[in-house]
Amino acid sequence: MKLATTLLIALSAAVASAATTTYTPFTTAEGWTYGAGRPGQGNQFVHDATNGTMTLTNSNWGQKNASLGLSAITLSAPTDSMTFSYTFYNNDNGAMASLALVGADLAIVSGAIGYNANVQYAVTNVLPSTFSSANPPIYSDGQIAADDIKVLSSASAAYTKTITGTIAWDATTNQFELSISDGTSTASDIALGSSVNFNQVYLSGDGHPGQWGWEFSDFSIAVTTADAPTENIPEPTTATLSLLALAGLAARRRRK
Repeated sequence: MKLATTLLIALSAAVASAATTTYTPFTTAEGWTYGAGRPGQGNQFVHDATNGTMTLTNSNWGQKNASLGLSAITLSAPTDSMTFSYTFYNNDNGAMASLALVGADLAIVSGAIGYNANVQYAVTNVLPSTFSSANPPIYSDGQIAADDIKVLSSASAAYTKTITGTIAWDATTNQFELSISDGTSTASDIALGSSVNFNQVYLSGDGHPGQWGWEFSDFSIAVTTADAPTENIPEPTTATLSLLALAGLAARRRRK
């Protein structure tokens, strides 16, 4: 049966493998677009591509935004998955700053979405293209429904948090689900639907005048999807007949 076993191993090796692609948007030197914010109300985000940081200083309640288009990311097969992480420094407890991964149907927002010290997250179908004209174009609690915003942890002083998120298929609910953590608390089993896509990173920020407020750093995204098979896989009937023939040859050799 050695020949049959060898063929089984070869067939198994031809099954599609998984490939992981990593994105590091904060170290991308080109492509960021900066929103105007409120006229005359302080600085934009400051992007340091060498050190991989995005900082908002002295915003003077200017309500700034910055965005970067991503290569299209799509999760559609049960074997697909995605992780993201970034470090978030807050020195301005009365203000807000959030990071959103935006797709065609939904956005995952995290950071300080409200004007408080809480670390929060939201899954929302409010997209930048549909922001209400009555509100500034930022992901804050003025733009997202209050019911969508959940608290991960609270703080009353300056803090540094590392936000991590995982999107993976849940075979029980037959959909992709999000797990997100700030190192202190974790929220899990957040329903995202049967497919997920992202094409943009969107930063929102606001804060006091004359104050060094927020910094996002060490942002990365890792996407794992099924690779195409690397070898020709025989038709099921052909493979079965081949195994039977090899088994017969092995049996004849033993009888001899």
